Amino acid sequence: MKKYRASAGYLLLAAALGVFVWYGLTHKQLWTTLGNLNAGIVILLISLYFVMLGVLVGQLRFIVELCGKKINLKDNLRISSYSQIVNFFGPLQSGPAVRAVYLKRNYKVPIRNFVAATVIYYLFYAAVSGIAAIAPSAYWRWLILLVPLGVFLCWLFYKIYIKFIYKEKPGAESGRKLGFKPLAYLLLVTIFQVVLQAIIYYVELKTANRAISLRQTFIYTGVANFALFVALTPGAIGIREAFLLFSTKLHHISPKSIVAASFIDRAVFITFLGILFVITVSLHFKDKLKIKKADLNLSSPEETVKNT
Repeated sequence: MKKYRASAGYLLLAAALGVFVWYGLTHKQLWTTLGNLNAGIVILLISLYFVMLGVLVGQLRFIVELCGKKINLKDNLRISSYSQIVNFFGPLQSGPAVRAVYLKRNYKVPIRNFVAATVIYYLFYAAVSGIAAIAPSAYWRWLILLVPLGVFLCWLFYKIYIKFIYKEKPGAESGRKLGFKPLAYLLLVTIFQVVLQAIIYYVELKTANRAISLRQTFIYTGVANFALFVALTPGAIGIREAFLLFSTKLHHISPKSIVAASFIDRAVFITFLGILFVITVSLHFKDKLKIKKADLNLSSPEETVKNT
């Protein structure tokens, strides 16, 4: 099954790249827009992506703390950097699986705890992204219903995690009592992550179309983030663009601007990953993390559970 899902992902990637090539060949104005991408903008975006890496380091720290453990900064930076590369180029967003295996082997973090704590993060990410998408739009009144619902679901899952997964009772597997502190910090890091994503998209959209507003950008960011949950292709290539194109009535950004901004984002992000790859290779991150080839063949934490 994993083989077929990976193949489907690569087929979707090939189709998405084909559409990108076709669009570039039939819309010559795209290259004029890309010509506005000067060195200063590229350096700014790459710098923002390095800030994002720092956010991901903070995110992993508090996810691990939700599992009752602590990860040192050096190991955190190594696994966060390495898994980000794997997450883009590996099949079906396999970065979380590599992190799960590493934490189990080196920090004795039970994989079920890591998966559940990661789900809490995803709930936060979905809630914050949903607010970003709806609050500045004409549908902001829906937040009156959706915000309490989101808070309730996050609270309910956290209680289920504490009672049935983490096992914080004396003498249980985890043994360390959890407070709300790592949960609160994880929420704050997630909010900062979405705001930082909006800043990155704002720079890219402004390069493509100077008329784009910050309000439109937050809606665009919120919608784009939901592509994470159905990302069958590396970096959700094609999936994120589809989400954005189908939601033009929400953010009112033209398809031309969406495609141009996506071209910029993909080009800069791959450049950032290239720099990160050189750093990880030169500093021997893979050897120090003791990552095996089999770890890279895992496509999800759930499959990791079956194989450990």
